[in-house]
Amino acid sequence: MCQFIETLCVQEGEGQHLAYHQMRVNRSRREVLGLNDVLMLQDLIRVPASLQQAARVKCRIRYAATVEEITFTEYQPRVIRSLRLMTHDTVQYAHKFADRERINELFAGRGSADDILIVKQGLVTDTSYSNVAFYDGKQWVTPQQPLLPGTCRARLLDKGQLTEKNVTPDNLTHFSHCSLINAMLPLGECQVALSDIRWDF
Repeated sequence: MCQFIETLCVQEGEGQHLAYHQMRVNRSRREVLGLNDVLMLQDLIRVPASLQQAARVKCRIRYAATVEEITFTEYQPRVIRSLRLMTHDTVQYAHKFADRERINELFAGRGSADDILIVKQGLVTDTSYSNVAFYDGKQWVTPQQPLLPGTCRARLLDKGQLTEKNVTPDNLTHFSHCSLINAMLPLGECQVALSDIRWDF
């Protein structure tokens, strides 16, 4: 049976933006496993005493029909200063599967770059572990066809802080920099300059 991962940010013992994570868990279990019962995420978050004072805690839930594992770790952000463009026209990751073999294979080809930016059928999608947004001097633009529709991306779209557009390698020159976004990374915290997004690392 397929297994999924849900990653949540916990601050001061409280799971952040749970409604978006709950929707994704429900959708994955329904669309892939044909299950309509609900795993209530709010009932699963019990942060260990040793992490109660941590500024940001990463809660990782591995599940399928039932919850199989929950781990809590103090969040240590990766340092990402460069992205290598990598093309793969058939990679699929519409749900947050535990099996990331294909993405890991692409990541292994990053060369000297810190991470990859996956191009699928001519369109920019995601890095190996996040959605992305590009700043054009006036607004933040996120690719219209990401590999994985992330929870942070959905929330920022709902709030009007992101605009969806198709982004190609050729029109990256319209932007000054890129922000990686996911449940643990708010918009603008982890940024990469346009000059550090290339094919040739």
